[in-house]
Amino acid sequence: MTPDGESQSHLEDVRPTTIVSTRTTTTIGTWNVRTMYETGKSAQVAAEMRRYNLTILGISEARWTGSEQKRLATGELLLY
Repeated sequence: MTPDGESQSHLEDVRPTTIVSTRTTTTIGTWNVRTMYETGKSAQVAAEMRRYNLTILGISEARWTGSEQKRLATGELLLY
């Protein structure tokens, strides 16, 4: 047990994912999407990430409020 009362096995299951490394090439891009409220816009963003082989894409003017994360059906993770 940890001081927080969690079992050690639970903590071992959570492993950080390395996105940026000095041993690999990471492609980063930005895109002014103007709004993410349009139907299919998330799928379009994911398709463009694959098209340009981007690991990280910064999106401006998304017009989403709050902060959350969503996993798309194609596997991409959106953090906002």
